[in-house]
This record gives sequence, structure tokens and C-alpha cells, in this order.
Amino acid sequence: MSKTRGYDSVFFTLSILLLVFGLFILASASLGISVSQFGYPYYYFLHQIVFGILPGLILLYIAYRMPYALLRTYALPILLLALFLMFLVLMPGIGVFYGGAKRWIALGPITFQPAEFLKLAYVIYLAAWLESKSKAIGSFKFGFLPFLIMSAFIASFLVLQPDIGTLGVLLISVMALFFVSGGNFKQMALLSVIGLVIISILIAVEPYRLDRLKVFLNSSYDLQGKGYQINQALIAAGSGGFWGRGFGLSRQKFSYLPEPIGDSIFTVAAEEIGF
Repeated sequence: MSKTRGYDSVFFTLSILLLVFGLFILASASLGISVSQFGYPYYYFLHQIVFGILPGLILLYIAYRMPYALLRTYALPILLLALFLMFLVLMPGIGVFYGGAKRWIALGPITFQPAEFLKLAYVIYLAAWLESKSKAIGSFKFGFLPFLIMSAFIASFLVLQPDIGTLGVLLISVMALFFVSGGNFKQMALLSVIGLVIISILIAVEPYRLDRLKVFLNSSYDLQGKGYQINQALIAAGSGGFWGRGFGLSRQKFSYLPEPIGDSIFTVAAEEIGF
């Protein structure tokens, strides 16, 4: 009988604490929007337990029992599955359009974002590929150029959605992975320049991205328009002060913050719990 693999108890405990804390904050932040949309204050809380926690526990058990070395064997099929799901997002009638972007797939009551799976899939595949090319990473032709082409192909799916935030997270992650696998400073400098040029172009071709940059640089820009969300978030965080208003007592989550259970959930926590 094979022995059960060990696990990092500290990391696991911290993960559980973050999960529980997140559920409490979600329960509080979603009160107003749950009542207004469904007439029940804990709709999103229960939805997260049924469609988030329970499937997550099943995946946790599978990941715990599965030898992680198998990921190397199935790295390519995992990546191809992720790309197929990303392709489905762009298909009419399958992808869900919300908030100016098409990033989700709806299967009955379950809606998920394939980009999250893509991040994991590409890191798994890239790790396996870098291991197989360990002696050629420093080569422009056999290391840097293939890495650049693969990453650009993956990035194109995120640009089409568009999901520039996820794109930024993924590119930083794979650049770090490439560097620790043997990439040199010249290659990293070139990657950084290419990345900055691409980001500049993406900002220039879409006015709303330029507006976001203006708001980021000057939070008082267009207070009732483009800068409304960030300023309402600042009001929420500031009114919480050091000690907070108290759990469940946020005011901004009721009709002021545009995304109280999304982009602005951190500020709800800051308002209720404090610094």
C-alpha cells in the first residue's frame, strides 16, 4: 500500500483561513445586491458554497491524490483543452457578454471564466517545455523565440476578450518562470520592452483604457463619470478608518459601489474591518 503524500500544513491552514474570511466578506458585501436581484440576502453566499466550495473540495482531493509529475505527461492536452474553452468564449451563443467584455461560459446555472484555467494550463505546459529545453533556454533561436511566439499566441485569446488584467498577471508569471529556468538579463530586458510597447498600443487603441490610466494617475479625474468607481472605493476605505465600522455595517455596498462583490469587495472589507 502506497503512503499518502504529505502536504504543507502551514500553507494549507492559511488557505483555509483565507477561504473562510472570503466567505464572510462575500456574505456581507452581497447583502444589498442579493436582495435587489433575488429578494434573498444570502443568495451569493449560498451560491458560492454550492458552486465554489463543494466542487473546490472535490478538486482538492483529486489534486492531493494525483502525483504532480503526471502534469508533465498531460501538459499539452491540458493546454489544448484550455485553448478550446477560450475559443468557445468567442463563439456567439456560448460566450457570456458582461461589463463590456466576453470572458465567461455559461452551462446552465454554472458560469465560469476559462481564462482562469488558461493561466494554470499555460504555466504547467511552459514548465514542462522549459524542462525539456533546459540547455537551450539561453539560445535566441531555440529558447527565447519559441517562448515569445507561444506567449504571443496565448496572449491573443486574452486580448480578443478583452481581459488585459489577466493578460498582465499571466505575462508576469511566465516571464518569471522563463527567467528562473535560465533566461538571461538581455532576454528579460527585451521582453520588458516588447511588453511595454504592446501595452501602450492596447491602451492607445481603446479609449476606455486610456481613461482608466488617467484615473489611476489622477483619482479626481471625472468624479461622476470615469473616476466614479475608484472614488467611491476610496470613500469606503477611508470611512472605515483604523477600526472599521463593524462587520456587516458598510454603507457604500448599498447602491454606491458599482461592483461590491467584484472589483470593489476589498473596499467593503476595509470599510467594515478597518486598516
